Amino acid sequence: ATAVALADPVVPHSTRELQALGIDIVLVLDLSSSMNTEMAGSASPDGPKGPTRLDVTRQALRAFIDSRHGDRLGMVVFSNYAYV
Repeated sequence: ATAVALADPVVPHSTRELQALGIDIVLVLDLSSSMNTEMAGSASPDGPKGPTRLDVTRQALRAFIDSRHGDRLGMVVFSNYAYV
């Protein structure tokens, strides 16, 4: 019995039914070099650099993801190629 417990067996199939009320959402994010462009009108030429498109997108994604309780989220990012 101890040997079986140490082997940490895994049951590959479960007969328990899960019910979820959430929805499936797939987010698509552009990671090309154009996303490193500074947002228009965000900084003066002499002042510190403003946020990039990617910075602003990250903030929006965090807020969106934090608000999606119970939903199943996936993400596809792309530049030259898409990655799931």
